Amino acid sequence: MWGLSESSLPRWTRRRPIWLATALTLAVLMACGGGGVGTNGTGSAPQGLSVGTVTGFGSVIVDGARFDDTVANVLIERQPGKLDRAEVKLGQGVEIGFDVDGAGTHQGVARQIQIEPALIGPVGSVGLKTLALLGQTVQINTDPAFGPVTVFEPPYLALSSVKPADWVEVHAIAVPAVAGGQPSWVATRIEQRVPMASARLHGAVTGVSGVTPNQHFQLGAVTVQLSAPVQLLTPATPLTNGQVVTIFADPAAFDPVRSVLTAQAVRMRDRLASKSPAAVDDYIGGVVSGSDGLNGLFVLDGVIVHWDGATVISGGTASNLLDGTYVRVQGRFDIDGSFQSHVIQLRNVVTEKAAEVRGTVTNWLPGTRQFTVRDVVIDATSPSIVLENFNLALCGATDLSNGQYVVVDGVGMPSGVRAQNIRCENELAVPGAVIERSGVLSRIDTVAQWLELTLSDGSVLHVTWNEHSFFRETSADELLNGKPMQPISVEGTWSGTGASAVLVASKIKLGL
Repeated sequence: MWGLSESSLPRWTRRRPIWLATALTLAVLMACGGGGVGTNGTGSAPQGLSVGTVTGFGSVIVDGARFDDTVANVLIERQPGKLDRAEVKLGQGVEIGFDVDGAGTHQGVARQIQIEPALIGPVGSVGLKTLALLGQTVQINTDPAFGPVTVFEPPYLALSSVKPADWVEVHAIAVPAVAGGQPSWVATRIEQRVPMASARLHGAVTGVSGVTPNQHFQLGAVTVQLSAPVQLLTPATPLTNGQVVTIFADPAAFDPVRSVLTAQAVRMRDRLASKSPAAVDDYIGGVVSGSDGLNGLFVLDGVIVHWDGATVISGGTASNLLDGTYVRVQGRFDIDGSFQSHVIQLRNVVTEKAAEVRGTVTNWLPGTRQFTVRDVVIDATSPSIVLENFNLALCGATDLSNGQYVVVDGVGMPSGVRAQNIRCENELAVPGAVIERSGVLSRIDTVAQWLELTLSDGSVLHVTWNEHSFFRETSADELLNGKPMQPISVEGTWSGTGASAVLVASKIKLGL
C-alpha cells in the first residue's frame, strides 16, 4: 500500500544531488552552524550553529563538514525535559554548536551535539518502500545515487525487519509535498526502541493558528493541537511559521481519521538566542520548496531563504533552483527567523565523499572482508577498492587486520558503508586521531576516573574518562562492582607520549 515507484519519489531522490569539493567549500566548512545546543558549561554561547546528517567519523562529519568532537557533550531528549548522554551514529540528524578552530585546520570544534530524531513512536503500517507512524509517511532509500541511504541499526537489517506496532526512532530529511500530495520524510537512520510514555516529532511548523498555548499547526502531514494544560518546555513565546519545535504526545492521542495529534509538551527553538553574535556563518540543509525566482527566495525545512547575491557551487544560479533540489546553504539567520544565504551548495555522492570513516579496524572477518570502525560496519568486498599506502611501514601487513588505523571512503548501505577506498595511516602521526582498544578490565578507580585495560598481548593500557565520556550498556560504578576481568572496549584519543601516554576515553562499552 505504501510502496512507491522511483518516478513517484520526490525529485531530489530521483536525481544526483551535487557536492563539489572546492577551495571555497573548504573555506566555509569552518562556519557550519545549528540551533538550541547550549553552552557546554563554558559560560558563553557557541559561535556557529549547524543542522545536518552524520555522514562519517573522523571526528564527526556532518554532510561533509568535519567537527572535532573531543570536548563535546552529546545529548538527546527522547522524553520531555529529560536530556540523556548519548553517542553519535551514522545517519543521525544532529544540531551542533561549535567554535572555529584557531589552528586553521578548517575544522569546527563542536561544543555540544544535540541528536535530533525526526520521529519516535509506534509504527502504523509497513509497505515495500515506506512505513507510516503518527500520520507521517517515511520513505526508505537504498540507492546512494539518490541521496543519503537509510541505515538500519540491528536487530533491523532492512525495512522488511520492521513490523507494525514496533516503536522506532527515525532520523530523516523532510521533503515537501509533490503533485498535490502530503509532505513526507526520507529516513537516514532507523533504530528500534522500547515503548515509551510519549511519542516525539521534530521539525519546522507551518499553518500556525491561534495563540500559545492554545494553538494548532502542521508538522509534516499531521496537525498538532496545543491546548492547556500542555507543558511548555521553553518560555512561552509567539509560535510562527518556520519555527523549529519538538513535540511530545501520547500516541493514543493521535486521531488517524483527521490526522490530528494532541500534544502533551512542546519545546520551541530560538536559533538566534542559542549562539553568540560572533561573525560566524551558519548552515542549514534540506530540500527546496516554494522556489520564487521573482522575489529571490525559497523555503528550506520551513525557513525562508533569501538567495540574492549568493554563490551557487556546482553550477547554475539560485534563480533556477527548482523545488525538490537537495541543498545546503551558508549564511545568517535574521531576527525574523529567515535566512540570508551567501553560498548554496548542491550535493552529490559522485563528486564528493558520501561517507568517510577514520579509526581502528576491529572485528575483521577475512572470509567476508567486513570489519568495524567506530561502530560502523564496513564492507570491503567491492572490486573497485583501492588500498592506498597499504604497506608494511604503515599497516604491518599486506592485508587488513585488527588494530590498524584506516581511512575509509565509500557510500552508504543499510548496514553501514561500502568501501571504495581504504588508506592506512600511522595513528600516532594523525593529530587528534580517535582510536579503539579492547581488552579486559584489570583495575578501576571511579573517584579519580581511570582504569587499566590488559590487552591481548599482555600489555597494560591506562585509560582516563571525564564528563564528556559516554558509557554504553554499563557505567563506571557497574564496572567497579562487576565481575573481575570484564571484557571492554575503549574509544578515545591519546594524551601524552611514550610510556606516559594515556587514552582519554570518549566511549567505554562492554565487550570486545
